[in-house]
Amino acid sequence: MTARRIVLAIDASLPSVEAARTAAEVAAALGAELLGVFVEDLNLLRLAALPFARELRVPDGAERPLEQARLEAELRALAAWARAELERAATAAHVRWSFEVRRAALPEAVLAAAGESDLLVLGSHGHAARGRPGSTARAAAARSTRPVLLHPRGAAGGRGILLVNDLTPGNERAEAAAGALGGRLGGVAVLALTADPAGASRLAAALQRSGQPPTPVRWAGGATLDHLLSSARELRPALLVLPGASPLLSGEGLERLIAEAPSPVLLVR
Repeated sequence: MTARRIVLAIDASLPSVEAARTAAEVAAALGAELLGVFVEDLNLLRLAALPFARELRVPDGAERPLEQARLEAELRALAAWARAELERAATAAHVRWSFEVRRAALPEAVLAAAGESDLLVLGSHGHAARGRPGSTARAAAARSTRPVLLHPRGAAGGRGILLVNDLTPGNERAEAAAGALGGRLGGVAVLALTADPAGASRLAAALQRSGQPPTPVRWAGGATLDHLLSSARELRPALLVLPGASPLLSGEGLERLIAEAPSPVLLVR
C-alpha cells in the first residue's frame, strides 16, 4: 500500500480526535502527508436560518431558538479545537499536516474529500450518534472507492496488525496494506476465517510458498463475523485489516463490525 495523502474527517467528537492519533501513526508509517477536513454542515446552517428552528439543550431539556450567528460561532470554535488536536497528533508522529474547513452537505463532503486522497480516516460516531455508528461513517464505509480507516468509539487497540483472510478476492491488497504498516505498528498476524483448522493450515502453507516474510496464522474457530469479533476482542490488535469486498460485510455485517470492533478497522479496496 502506498499513500501520498491521507484525509482525516475530523468533527471534534471524541472518536474523531482518537482517529487523529491513528491517522498520524499511519501517515508516519507510509510517509504520507495528513490533511484534516472539518465540515460545517450546510444543511444544519440552512435549518438555523429558518425562523421557527429551535434546539433542545442536553441534559436539562431546555428549548431555545436555533440562531444562525451562534451556530456559526460554535462551529468556528469546534474547528479551532479540531485543528489543535490534529496539530498535536501530527507533531507527535512527525508528519506533515494541513487543515481545511469546508462548508458543504454531509456525508457527501466527506466522500468528496475521500476522492482526493489515498486513504480516508474518520471516527465511527459523531456528536449525535449514540449506539449505532454515525451516518457519515456508515456512508464512507459503504460508498467510498478508497480505503477507509474507521476508529470505533473508545477503541483501545494494543500492538500489531491483525490481517483477516476469509479467502475473499482482494486479500492481496489487504496483505500489501498490512505489510506496509506492520513495521511501525508492531508486526502482522493473519486471522484465518475458515470453516475448519485444515483450511487455516492450507492458508499458512500458501503464504509460506508465496515468499512473504514468515507470518503467524491463527484460526478464528470458524468463518463468521462472530468468530472475527471474538478473536479481535481476545487479541486486541492496534489495527484490524480486511478487504472491503468481504462477504462478511454484507447486510448488517458492516455496521456491526464498525459498532463492535475493539480496534480501528481498515477496509482495503
